Amino acid sequence: MNAVEPSCGAQPAADAMLPVPWRVVRTWRETHDVFSVALEPLADDGALRFLPGQFNMLYAFGIGESAISVSGDPAAGNGLLVHTIREAGLVTQALGRLEPGDHVVGTLRTGAA
Repeated sequence: MNAVEPSCGAQPAADAMLPVPWRVVRTWRETHDVFSVALEPLADDGALRFLPGQFNMLYAFGIGESAISVSGDPAAGNGLLVHTIREAGLVTQALGRLEPGDHVVGTLRTGAA
């Protein structure tokens, strides 16, 4: 089966799961078990491109990974990628302990349009 390259400037399927480093810029609590994290790419190759419903695999170092939906569009604000996450297991609890300046690895990438 051939991979179909999506329209709307989405990233090519061939590199869709390669790890990408991000820096935590800000975190905040939404409720007792829900938090948001704003991320900036460590290597900025252009504007972040994603499609509605697309997720980012975020890796908690030494714990594991989890699929996390995008909850804030970088183009609509200050250029930061925002994820809102419910602490439901070991990975999301570890992500909930992130602090500004920490690094996390995901799969969404920046790139020229």
